[in-house]
Amino acid sequence: PDLYAEMLAWMGSDPYNSQPCNQMQESIGVEFEEYLVERLQGKNLCFETEADSRLRGKSKTPDILFTIPVALPPCEANNNLPTIINWIDSKAMFADEETLREHIEQLRWYINRYGRGIVIYWRGYSDSLRESPLYKSTNGMIIILDDVPQDWILPVKP
Repeated sequence: PDLYAEMLAWMGSDPYNSQPCNQMQESIGVEFEEYLVERLQGKNLCFETEADSRLRGKSKTPDILFTIPVALPPCEANNNLPTIINWIDSKAMFADEETLREHIEQLRWYINRYGRGIVIYWRGYSDSLRESPLYKSTNGMIIILDDVPQDWILPVKP
């Protein structure tokens, strides 16, 4: 009984894996997702949230799925062409290659199902991440950012 009590006390005080820590991390993740939704609503973009998608019976969904694809403005990295975006996934953490390795299966599923998307690592990411072989293996189908893009190109009615 003493050992069990000590183990519970130790687990409860673990700053990385304790239940209170996990609950706090989950709560922070939800806050960033809500912030993302607010920012996109402010841009009048058409999308559904992960909760909306699940209500429609989809099991694996990104946090944001655009119902009408949008584009990022042309940039040098994309041969000065607009970049079509179909989804966004929000991650309330810092990313390095190991973090991307943990998420890559999930992100590849989104690519295969929905096409090109954005992953927002709200706490930033390693400068070397975009040069990593793992990131390059996505062939430009994932764009890694640390905030919501300011500028979007919206579809125009003919």
